[in-house]
Amino acid sequence: MRSHRTVTSRTRIAQAVLLLGGLHAIAPGALLPAQAQTTADANAPAGRKPKVDTAGNGTTVVHIAPANSSGVSHNLFTQFNVG
Repeated sequence: MRSHRTVTSRTRIAQAVLLLGGLHAIAPGALLPAQAQTTADANAPAGRKPKVDTAGNGTTVVHIAPANSSGVSHNLFTQFNVG
């Protein structure tokens, strides 16, 4: 005879697998990593120019410009696509 705990664990695993399968069917791109194509505006003033870098694993990293006294960070880009 199986314990209630074993049946519950298997049920939860099955539900998780079905949920992920359903999400993949609805939005196949949602489970894939996004590849950003981002370019900071070369003509932007130093205080509004973000730094675009690449992490060791290939992920695009955007270091935004520091915030002003009001707490606003105004960053200028010529291209900011996430797909």
